[in-house]
Amino acid sequence: MKFTTFVPLAFLLLSCASTPSAPPAVAPIAATPPTGANAPEWASRSVFTEGGNLVFVVAGTANADVPALAMSAMTGYLNLPTSASSPVAAVREVKKFLSRVSATAPTDRFVQDGRGWWKITVAKSDWDDSRGKLKAMLDVSAESDPERAADELVRQGRYSDAVTAYVNAAETAVDPGRSAQPAKFKSALAKAQDVVSKLILTSTTPALTTKLGQPFDAPLEVRVTYGNQAGAPAAAGVPVKFTFKTKADGQVASTSQTVISDARGMARLTLPVPTFTIRDSVVVTVDATSWQQVLAPVPQEYQAQATSLDLSDRKLLLPYSVESEAKQTPLIVALADLDDKGGLRRQESTAALIAALQKLGFQASGIQVNLSLLKSPKDNVIITAWKFQGKKTGRAVYGTVSLVSATTAAPFTAEVSGGVKVVDLATSKLVYELKSDKIATANDRSSAIAQAFRQWGAETAATFDSELP
Repeated sequence: MKFTTFVPLAFLLLSCASTPSAPPAVAPIAATPPTGANAPEWASRSVFTEGGNLVFVVAGTANADVPALAMSAMTGYLNLPTSASSPVAAVREVKKFLSRVSATAPTDRFVQDGRGWWKITVAKSDWDDSRGKLKAMLDVSAESDPERAADELVRQGRYSDAVTAYVNAAETAVDPGRSAQPAKFKSALAKAQDVVSKLILTSTTPALTTKLGQPFDAPLEVRVTYGNQAGAPAAAGVPVKFTFKTKADGQVASTSQTVISDARGMARLTLPVPTFTIRDSVVVTVDATSWQQVLAPVPQEYQAQATSLDLSDRKLLLPYSVESEAKQTPLIVALADLDDKGGLRRQESTAALIAALQKLGFQASGIQVNLSLLKSPKDNVIITAWKFQGKKTGRAVYGTVSLVSATTAAPFTAEVSGGVKVVDLATSKLVYELKSDKIATANDRSSAIAQAFRQWGAETAATFDSELP
């Protein structure tokens, strides 16, 4: 198994040490041009440049497999034939590149008499850079020393490519299908470790702060250099992983995104618009996942050495925080606690919610309203009760909390289900809505029910603290 480079076309293939020459004018399979006044001019051509783009025109039956047609045309134009003696990694990269660009969606199409012509456009600079890189890979003969080729990549300042080459060389040295060369495995892996150890992450990004529901003002910026001395060269093409917190299905979890450093060694990431409050740090590391995947299948006796590329303990921490403006806005609360038949019962969730909100720093208070009114499906009817009492600013917090069930024998448990809305009184617009359940246990049935309502209020306050914009 060999390592494949990291993904985007621009990275696949950072420029070589010298500028690649244009491919010979090898035309794709010629297509009979359409006839008639309505036929577009481009349909009569095969390959041409248009602005900064390279345009391929392919033709076939109206329902033809366009990617297959494009593959044939682009293979001919790329003009990089491979053979049994070609380096395996290079052949794989040629196939991968052609597979990707041939899948490019057409920018135009013309159909006539059951035949179709498709115009496929790719960036010429990317094509040329990719071809140059692929040609350089193919020019390395099958008999050459892959470790020595990786040494040359280090000298050229292509550090990420060098790690890739060293890892490939290490994996090849102990490939079960060949005669094992433990010394070459150890040597190549040691060189990969040495290069990786010199990839240094730094950042001048200040601690980012924003409000809940608002985007951050700036992206996170991390620079990768080869060494930490003054004037250390930038390291382009390095996969940099940013790990931060997101919320899915109500649960906070870590999410990672990998960004490839540019020619200046810069990797930038804009954090998503936050949906919950938090004070935390984005964890930034060099992403060695792909290199580790190459080494994963090496024989067991080499596994301990192979895991040495784990970089999880080399972290750069970038602090950020998300705050809510809700604590500066008065919350005027009224909830109706209902029994299991839908009737009003002793009220407990309102007091519990207000007390918990105040403890968290919110400006929370209650209001006297007809609790039966809170069961109305019409929000405007409910809000009228607040405005009738002169509450025209701040936010109305209202809803119902219902007893779902309660056991009649030990262990005594009770379940409640509540729904609460937060509406801006000045605009009557819904700001936030939450539905949640709570199960509580106590020494007797009555206490279990009371605890369920109170704990629902306390947990709703905690959710407000995290999510209320």
